Order: sequence, then C-alpha cells, then structure tokens
Amino acid sequence: MINDTKPHLHPEPISGSAQNSILTIEPVEKEEERNDVIELFRVVAACGIVWFHMELVPCRNVGLAGLIFFLTIGVIFQKQAAERVSSQRYFLKRALRLLLPWIVWFVIYGLLNCVTGKSLFPHSSGFVEDLLTGPWIGLWFLPFSFACACVVFAAVKCFCIGSPFVNFFICLILSLLFLVLVVICRVSTPFVAPWAQYLQAVPSIPIGFAFAFALACLPNSFRMLVILQGGILLTCGGLYLMDPGLAVSYSLGTVLVAVSFGFQRKLRCPIRDVSSLCMGVYLIHGAVMSGFKIIPWVTQHYLMWFVMTILVSFLGVAFVRRMPYLKIIV
Repeated sequence: MINDTKPHLHPEPISGSAQNSILTIEPVEKEEERNDVIELFRVVAACGIVWFHMELVPCRNVGLAGLIFFLTIGVIFQKQAAERVSSQRYFLKRALRLLLPWIVWFVIYGLLNCVTGKSLFPHSSGFVEDLLTGPWIGLWFLPFSFACACVVFAAVKCFCIGSPFVNFFICLILSLLFLVLVVICRVSTPFVAPWAQYLQAVPSIPIGFAFAFALACLPNSFRMLVILQGGILLTCGGLYLMDPGLAVSYSLGTVLVAVSFGFQRKLRCPIRDVSSLCMGVYLIHGAVMSGFKIIPWVTQHYLMWFVMTILVSFLGVAFVRRMPYLKIIV
C-alpha cells in the first residue's frame, strides 16, 4: 500500500556510475526504504520487449507492455528530476545516457548490417526516418526518450501549477483523450517507422504525469492510483476491438506501474544488480537475437531462442559494464 508520507523517489533514473537512464531507475531512498518492486518489474519488462521483437511468437503485444512500463516510469522520474535539478544537469545527464548510446549503437548496428549483407537502413523511407529509426528499429526509443525528457521539463516549468488533485484530474482526462486520439490516428492513417512507434508511445507522457500527481495526492495516493488505473482499463477495453495492440500494451504496462507504487516492497534478492543491466539489454538484444539465426536448432524453437537471447544479453551487458570505457554505452 502507499505510505502516508510521500514516497522517497529519486528525481532521476540512474544506471552505472550515476548515469541517467529511463530503463534503469534507482531511487535514493535509504537502503531499507528501497522499492524493489520497480526493480523486479523492470527486469520483467525488459524480457517482455525481447519477446515482442521476436518473430512469429504468440501474444507479442503482451511483451510490448514492457515498453509502456519503461516510458511511463521514465516520465514519473523525469518530472521529479525537472523539479529538483538545474536545466544544465537535467539535459546533460540525459544527453549522455540517451544520445551518446544512440550514436554508438547506430554505428554498431550499421556495421553489423553491412557485414551481414543487409540494407544499412532496413526500414528506410526517407532521410529523417532513417536517422531516427537507425540500422535497427529498436533505436527509435533513444531519441524519442530524449524528446520526451524535453517535453516533461518544459511542462514542469511552464504548466505544472495548482494542487496535485487538480493536476491529477487534468492529466487523467488528457491521458484518456490521448489514448482515444492515437487509436483513431492509427486506424485511419498508416504510419511508417519511427512515426508509428512515436505515435503509440505518446500517451505515456500524460499517463506518467497522472501517476506522478497521484503519488503526490497524500494521503489519498492509493485511491488516486485506483481511479487512474480504472480509467485506463475502461478506456482500453472500449478501444480493444479497434486497436488490440495498443489496448493490451497500455492496460498491462500501466498495471505494472500502478502495482510498483501501490505495493512497495523490499525484496531479499539481488534484483537491483540485475535490473541495472536492463538498458544495456534493450540495446544489445537485437544483435544477440540476430546472431542466433545462424544456429537453426535454436531459432526453430522460439522458447529456446527467447531464453538464450535473455541469458546472453544479460551476461553480455554485465561483462561490458566491467569495462571502464565501454560501460557508458550500456
């Protein structure tokens, strides 16, 4: 349950040596106050994204809920950071943690495509699209996350005034409205990468703000979380027939967020060490997954392919994180 005092949330996600990351959120509570449920769900969400990126697997949209979890959690902690740190520190950390890895992995995946005889931009549809999507489609997440951080900062500095209750209901209405509008756009107009991915991710911004204000509505935070989650589930239920992918991903992804903050726990396991690798796993799993394609007996069994990709990705990132000059890219 939500405590009667404001949750001790770190203003910004951190990975490695005080590096910021949307995929790696590390609160600054005292050791006994840490919320390991977030850490656990981060690992689950990372595995879900790997599942979504696999070919011909059942229930792929369930895996996409992991991305919605990361995006929403990211907005919550970005809002905290924008309220507490200077603009220079805020943007510098996000540039180092999002834009630098984007450039490095852009080059890495580009070289891999050239070596394996693939098109440099497999989803090519124009210069801007090529730049934002990159040689691997998963790279769209990094520039979008930086743009999202800019939007959050501007919103906090310019528009977040009034009581948390008022702001909560404004963001709740905006969240539901954005879900409906995005579904209408997706159904009526075809979008190419990365605009299709950007469009689907946009509702996570007002939803993240709504969660943040719900947590600030003390001592009624738990009640506000229930209202918010209920509204999202009802809206997604009504949109399911029109856009099952979006409805399922937002329903499950936001449930993970609500549970993370509604039922905070400290787990007696090294979950934080594992969760700190999630950013790197997101970046590297595309290459690992493709690498296994040269081993037919692995890719013929999608469950084995999935498990092997997860294991090699986490172990690979753990190894790279031990290298002083390379750990910054994972």
